[in-house]
Amino acid sequence: MPLRDAIRNASVGLTAPDPDATAFPGQGLFALLRSLERELWLLAAAAMVLDAVLTVYGQHLGIHEANPVVRHALASFGAIGLYVLKVLAMGIALLGRAVLPGRVGFAVPLGLLLPTAYAVVVNSYVLYLTLA
Repeated sequence: MPLRDAIRNASVGLTAPDPDATAFPGQGLFALLRSLERELWLLAAAAMVLDAVLTVYGQHLGIHEANPVVRHALASFGAIGLYVLKVLAMGIALLGRAVLPGRVGFAVPLGLLLPTAYAVVVNSYVLYLTLA
């Protein structure tokens, strides 16, 4: 029996879950994140700007950039290279958001915000240790 027939036979009688049902844990968290999508985008953009500023400042202090892509962009094009990378990352995120369904769209700015916020914390700590 071909695979297609096996899948069709196995799925007889199954129905898709109701996307509006509140039957799974975390439903309230997802609803909250959906309602805060605009704020997540703003926080992600602010974190990216702060990360870029801290990175450029750290470079002026002689701190070594750990990310090889950013290190190459800084070595080749200076701060402009870093800013271009940040704009590209935001553009790719916006394109990703355009193709995702509305109910999970919050995942894109959240996915951009979390690692960028982590980079801001690490950069801030390294600068603190350098300046202390």
